[in-house]
Amino acid sequence: NSLTQMLPYRREFGSSSAASSGNLIIGDMNHARLVQYLPDVVNGHYQGAATHLITSESLGIGNNRLLYAPDGKTLYVGKTHLSWPGREGIKRITYTGTPYLQVEAMRLTPKGFTFQFNSKISVPADGSAYEIQSYRIGYHAGYGSKNYDLEDEPCAKVVADGKELIIELDKALKSNRVYDLRLPAEIKSALGYISSTRFWYTAHLIYE
Repeated sequence: NSLTQMLPYRREFGSSSAASSGNLIIGDMNHARLVQYLPDVVNGHYQGAATHLITSESLGIGNNRLLYAPDGKTLYVGKTHLSWPGREGIKRITYTGTPYLQVEAMRLTPKGFTFQFNSKISVPADGSAYEIQSYRIGYHAGYGSKNYDLEDEPCAKVVADGKELIIELDKALKSNRVYDLRLPAEIKSALGYISSTRFWYTAHLIYE
């Protein structure tokens, strides 16, 4: 929604590997959450996906400034409101050290997407378990945009290969669209169930 400060996602703050290199943590003013950005490079240009990293009512809204403690395991979140809905004060989030299942990277492919996890996964094989839509958004001076030309994107093929999930779509990908992917909550590994199931990938460019 209304995003604020960005910080590099540090491996000490979660159970991640080098595959998460380049990821960002982003504050959210209007919701009780922090967002994670997963970068991708297509045809030499940067684009990528967003997902919810932390969603908790105890975090609250107005998440404006982010700062790591020296050990990298603790993140301080400074609040603001001014003339905008928000809160006051500082919240502290500390990683407990317990590994959990998460997506470390998301990539566009010529036929769909790949997800790189931090542990070997098992997934539902039925494509209907994966809810995928795409739409356009408007770029203009006015605040915000509705979703234009909403389309369902049936899943043609699902493959789990170790730590990687491969999804191929039934229809050809289109450029300048947001792909909204809802992964099944049943995806799991030895670390437990998937921690975040929804991903928004902005495909400015596709592979021709």
